[in-house]
Amino acid sequence: MLKTTKTIFALSTFYGQSAIAVTRLSGPGCYEIAKRISGRKKLKPRYCYFCKLKDSDDNVYDEGLIIYFKSPHSFTGEDVLEIQTHGGIAIINKLMVELAKFSNVYPAQAGEFSKRSFFNNKRDILYYEGINNLIRAESESQLRIANKQAFNRKKNPCSIWKEKLIELKAYLNAKIEFGEDLSDINLDKFSNKIISDVKADLYESIEKFKFVNKILHGHRILVVGPPNTGKSSVINFLFQDEKSITSRFEGTTTDQIEYSLLLEKEKVILIDSAGLRDSRNLIERKGIKKTLDSVEEISNFIIVISPESSKKQTIQNLNNLLRKMTDKNIAIIFNKTDIKNSQINFDKIKERMNLRTRYKIFRLSCKNDKNNSKVLKRLQKFISKNLIKSENVYENELFFSEIRQQESLKTVYSCLESCEESLGELEIATDFILQAIKELDNVLGRHDNDQELGIIFKNFCIGK
Repeated sequence: MLKTTKTIFALSTFYGQSAIAVTRLSGPGCYEIAKRISGRKKLKPRYCYFCKLKDSDDNVYDEGLIIYFKSPHSFTGEDVLEIQTHGGIAIINKLMVELAKFSNVYPAQAGEFSKRSFFNNKRDILYYEGINNLIRAESESQLRIANKQAFNRKKNPCSIWKEKLIELKAYLNAKIEFGEDLSDINLDKFSNKIISDVKADLYESIEKFKFVNKILHGHRILVVGPPNTGKSSVINFLFQDEKSITSRFEGTTTDQIEYSLLLEKEKVILIDSAGLRDSRNLIERKGIKKTLDSVEEISNFIIVISPESSKKQTIQNLNNLLRKMTDKNIAIIFNKTDIKNSQINFDKIKERMNLRTRYKIFRLSCKNDKNNSKVLKRLQKFISKNLIKSENVYENELFFSEIRQQESLKTVYSCLESCEESLGELEIATDFILQAIKELDNVLGRHDNDQELGIIFKNFCIGK
């Protein structure tokens, strides 16, 4: 249980003009503060009281609601007070000033409420990281992932793996101490079974992280193609807004520009890029190099092609690009279908690039379809189906969504591999099991590294 004499406070809602504002306090001073600012002599826990809020000079500056939560029946496990006022900036500022006048009362740091809750053993660290992702969720899929991490009713897999490894450690220690008495036990078979089972689960969780990470941080899609094919126009069409500068001149976009978009319930990062061609412009050449370098890092691509792309050199550049993208997810947009003889040119391009069976193609005229909601919806579905692979994520499982969790799981997996190789020397094998157990505790935040915990909670918002 965390022992503290300090009471912390923070605004837990939006700072600005709004209908209401909620201020939260946690610590031993909550009950006395509640009585002072409300003018009441007694407050019953978990009851909502309407009262006039008074300052230190006994002047009323607002009226609102207060709720007192008595330890340990609160979010932090300490006494907690919630104050609901009107959401005017002057009122919020006044309340903050009045709270700071009390002895041993301080503004909360980012994540300090959650940190106190964790140290009071209310939940494990995965729950709080899940709650933080819940607050930050921008899309429905992000919301589902955060919910699974924070509220999953199944037993945490780390705890299950730890129990198995503790059992294995006990057998290894018994073999070291009483080897002759355990000669009838096939220790190698028993050890290999536990290690292989835990490794299989770890491998699945590590692989899932790749998909979960894309959902939480956005599916990155690089929009590429020859210059003046309408890459920026396609992005503007998807946003229904003039996000990127467009012109009839080649080489308008010379650098990569990122835009965040909600697409079919998913967060997508669309990256506009410099058109691929042989350019003498130094800045444009740097932009083109940046685009080609990104091919190695990014998995999802939209290639925009227009009727003008039928030139021999352009086709060659596109084929060279596709050869670098054999393991990538690619969707092709034939843009500028409004141009005369566009169909003839597109047929030539398909033939010369062998596109007839290899890739899905969407035909579009950003000019004529600019305000066509049906075409927009079809394009959104086309991109979602061909580039966004969230259906590969098993939504019924608990997800490890943080990089630190991923690194710890990889370390556990490595320890188990080393243990397998060392089973002929039981003392060494036992040390690797101990390291793996310690690393599983790190995933759950059950360690003494207060600095690392501080870094985790520092990323939380104020008031949480």
